[in-house]
Amino acid sequence: MIILSRDSVPPPAGLTGKTYRFTSDRGDLDERVFFLVAETFEGMISEIDEAILPLAGMLALVRSEDIDLGDIEVDPLLHRNVRSGLAQMRQWYPEFELPELGGIRDAGEVPKDPAPGAVCLLSGGVDSMFTLLRHSGGNSARPESATRRELTHAVHIFHTPTAKVDLDRTNLSTLEASARHRGLEFVTMFTNMMTFDRQLADRWADVGHGAGLASVLHILSRAVGTGLMASSHTFGGLMPWGSSPLVDPLWSGNRMRIIHDGSTYQRAEKTAFIACSPEFIESLNVCDNRVEDVGYSNCSHCPKCLRTMVTLDLCSDGETEQFVAFDWSDYSPAKIATIFLRTESDKSFIREIEGLAKGRRPDIVAACHKALAKSAYLSPVSAIEKRVKKSAFGRRNRDALIALRGAIYRSAGWATKR
Repeated sequence: MIILSRDSVPPPAGLTGKTYRFTSDRGDLDERVFFLVAETFEGMISEIDEAILPLAGMLALVRSEDIDLGDIEVDPLLHRNVRSGLAQMRQWYPEFELPELGGIRDAGEVPKDPAPGAVCLLSGGVDSMFTLLRHSGGNSARPESATRRELTHAVHIFHTPTAKVDLDRTNLSTLEASARHRGLEFVTMFTNMMTFDRQLADRWADVGHGAGLASVLHILSRAVGTGLMASSHTFGGLMPWGSSPLVDPLWSGNRMRIIHDGSTYQRAEKTAFIACSPEFIESLNVCDNRVEDVGYSNCSHCPKCLRTMVTLDLCSDGETEQFVAFDWSDYSPAKIATIFLRTESDKSFIREIEGLAKGRRPDIVAACHKALAKSAYLSPVSAIEKRVKKSAFGRRNRDALIALRGAIYRSAGWATKR
């Protein structure tokens, strides 16, 4: 069984927030998880520990262990919703056991008057940038939205394994400028939630990240009562994934309403929309390549970068010089054919680009077709990778195997980070 407790270790100077400790009677888990912001934003941090419930429940699901939450008081609506969200994830991923959520006290009637602010999570990627543009002021070309919320805050989650963060080296100035350009307060949240447990980290994208993002939103619920989580996939192409319009709203409670935003728009459509807002292009970051002493930078060679670059090429008729977030010196549309599409999610994005290019750019259509055909032929390789990743051997040797995979991909001429 997993045991949750509040941790009393003070945060580094200049930071404030919440820290929890997870231990397991199996003896393979004893880790602290922190959620920290600059002291300037202390007034945003909720005093209520129920905020950790989505992440804690997901940790228990992925490890197939019951969890004792240490007698925390929880909004009954949030408790019911989280149980439902975990049940849906369990249906998608039957290899997990649905956990019991113990150690919870019913908070009774919770006032249904959440804080008036609204926040989006701003990674710098296409999905989150689209949500910021769509729901912030001063955009005459904004896509229609039946659920439009006027945002007050944008939160960037800085994933770091240690709480000893040098605030001067995060180099998030372009993202902050994008948020402030739309009149939003920009907040950086430092957390190790993505990496503190190896089993959860290995399933972060396809299983865990939506619940983790939800806990971040709940932690900030003292100042904002609505949180927008940008969509990954589109209706008609939904699949089991860590963030989904079927599950994300279930991380909501009376203090925080979570909206899954943008599932009626394809990734290629979102990219084309961002291309019409040149003041935001500099801050577009899709591959999270963190360079020492520089900060975030697009590598311009990996599959995520190439997908975005070819879409920008397509929607600008080849006038790519304006998109300064990428290095175009070695780019050609044919590079899309070098991508090995390992997952159904990867394939769906290439199909979107192929559909957008039909009748307009036969070179891009041909490159997408080659990528899809090659990946179908190499699907056994993808299946082997997945089995190794889930194995005990794969978890123990993850970093070495990732490095080996990159070397193999480069020798084969496939797209990967350099």
